[in-house]
Amino acid sequence: MNESEQDKQTQNGTHGGSYEQRPNSSYSQRPQQQGRPYTQQSPPPNGSYTQQPPPVYYVEPPVPSEVRRWNWGAFSLNWIWGCSNGAYLALLYFIPVFGWFVWPFVCGARGNIWAWKSGKFKDLDTFLTTQRTWNIAGIILFCIGLLQVLLVILIVAGAIMVPWTFFGGDTGYFGYNEWG
Repeated sequence: MNESEQDKQTQNGTHGGSYEQRPNSSYSQRPQQQGRPYTQQSPPPNGSYTQQPPPVYYVEPPVPSEVRRWNWGAFSLNWIWGCSNGAYLALLYFIPVFGWFVWPFVCGARGNIWAWKSGKFKDLDTFLTTQRTWNIAGIILFCIGLLQVLLVILIVAGAIMVPWTFFGGDTGYFGYNEWG
């Protein structure tokens, strides 16, 4: 492959979408029309029809099967991960309640696809290497968060149970009950 072919491939992107004139392509978003895509009701005054350019269809970039995986980085670090990977839908995290409880799961499930379609990565190996780093960071952060929740539960349970067991079970907090 010579340099001009590589330049064209780099400009178009091996996985990025591009606008192309492909009226007969199986990848086109719009359904194929039978016959001409336009009709003229009457001929122009000079008696000849004018030629119009063919319609332009958007060719959706294919998503490899390796990309369709759960992403712990997008789940745990959703808006930071989204800004870094060109997946700006992750910024919906800042919508109260929905963004805190629902959106991290959507980011974890669809994040890799959004990042792949952003076109920031030159090839699949670079993409997978980058997302592996984000996955490791996301798993570490998720485990730290889980440990924090467990620690808070233990502290609250301890604060409730210690006075109860320390002062003899049915007595109040200060060693005597309310009835004498």
